[in-house]
Amino acid sequence: MNKKIVKKHVFLICVLALYVFIVYITGIGCPLRYVTGIPCPTCGMTRAYLSFLSFDFKTAFYFHPLFLLAFPFALLLVHFNLDTFLHMKRKPRNTILILMLILFWAVYAVRLLFFTIP
Repeated sequence: MNKKIVKKHVFLICVLALYVFIVYITGIGCPLRYVTGIPCPTCGMTRAYLSFLSFDFKTAFYFHPLFLLAFPFALLLVHFNLDTFLHMKRKPRNTILILMLILFWAVYAVRLLFFTIP
């Protein structure tokens, strides 16, 4: 593996660890919701996974109905490497990204308009 890629991955992991540490210590949960009062498109994702791991599927889908899509998508990015994904043919890559964005924003809009996001 290239040293530059390793450094980038280590940096991203450190930033993520720092973020989790700060959120855990302060207890604010979602920073966007804490600052603006408006939940982010992925609000409820962690609670959905925790419910899913407890075999509480109804609650998992209540917290975030698209939680099952996020993990496989992240695995695809890791498996194919983000650089490989970004260099794949433009049409399939754009189709995947656009579909994911449309799904997440549509669910986000429906949840904001019609439901109280937990």
